[in-house]
Amino acid sequence: MTKRARLNRAPGRRGRRVITAPAATPSAVVHGEQAWADAADASRLGDGAQAIARLAEAEAAFLVAGRADLAARALAQRGVLLAACDQYSDAVICLEKARAELGDWPADKAEDRARYLMAYGESLAAIGDHGEAIRHLSDAMQMLAELGRDVLAAGAALEIASSLMVLGKHDDAAVFCEAAQLGFTTGEEPVLAAYAMRMAARAHEAEGRIHEAVVAHEVAHLNYREAGVHCGAASAAVDQSRLLAEISHREEDPEASRFAVERLEAILELVDGVNAAHCQHALGRAFTAVGALDHDRTAIEAAIPHLVAALDTFISLGLALEAADAADHLSVALRMLGRGDEALMHLGRAVGAAS
Repeated sequence: MTKRARLNRAPGRRGRRVITAPAATPSAVVHGEQAWADAADASRLGDGAQAIARLAEAEAAFLVAGRADLAARALAQRGVLLAACDQYSDAVICLEKARAELGDWPADKAEDRARYLMAYGESLAAIGDHGEAIRHLSDAMQMLAELGRDVLAAGAALEIASSLMVLGKHDDAAVFCEAAQLGFTTGEEPVLAAYAMRMAARAHEAEGRIHEAVVAHEVAHLNYREAGVHCGAASAAVDQSRLLAEISHREEDPEASRFAVERLEAILELVDGVNAAHCQHALGRAFTAVGALDHDRTAIEAAIPHLVAALDTFISLGLALEAADAADHLSVALRMLGRGDEALMHLGRAVGAAS
């Protein structure tokens, strides 16, 4: 979810039950309400810094008016916006103080409460307290699911998965990633669904489940294609091809790499620049794997122009590490064809680009 979207979806002040407090100063209350309204306008315009400043002003005005309840609400809202602006330590301080002052989250509606929990959980994860983050994010996810807010619930599930990955709990992380993908798909957010499955692929791969990782990359690839995000589809196909090559090598079966060739050839037509170079590099590796396993010189020869094109692009863009990797794979393919002199020449080009 984008930072602006999270700013715009942050809980507002409307629909709240106002608790009357004695000795309130009307002018200060009006000042606080105006500052809060200004903060909401700034948030809608994506000006997080201005929104945060105006909420601090609202909190101060409510305190002058003797309205600790409204001050706590402004403070909690400020915490949500601080989290949306990646100021996580300050967000944790604001949210914990607001909750402590009222003994609970200052929210009348379940959705607002869930969003406070979400912001608090995200902030705790960002400062490294993943165990507590998971607990609060799980509560937020359950509330949002019960409210039918599929996309927000999926966002919470993805945050949980991210913390589980950090903790090395890859099996659990994969489960939450797949739950997030389902929620994002239901909410018609294919790009977020693809991102969730990319994380699921990493979780599966970390546990050595290569076939499951291949499937996760395939789902991500299809989600990106559905959204028309071709660079994302290409990236998923490249990562998938690497795993397919590993399967071909382990099982001595070229079919996995043949599938990679088909997938990469299809997406190569839709991308350019560095994305095309990564696809061509992967395509060259896949052709080489097919040729080696099938003892097919024609397949290896088909790899050469793709690897050369990838190397040329990486050198032109100053990507020395990528150029070295492409030159290495190109050298292997050329030597398999008995063209050792060309292999040395291209390795020299990569070395020259790095110096």
